[in-house]
Amino acid sequence: MSLHLSSEKPAYSYCSVTPTIESMTINVSLECETS
Repeated sequence: MSLHLSSEKPAYSYCSVTPTIESMTINVSLECETS
């Protein structure tokens, strides 16, 4: 899943959401890279 942000400051080229499942728990990590 990718989320493109164009009006935010600082501007991000893209944000990637990575869900992981551990011991019946869903952990979601959000990583953004600046343009």
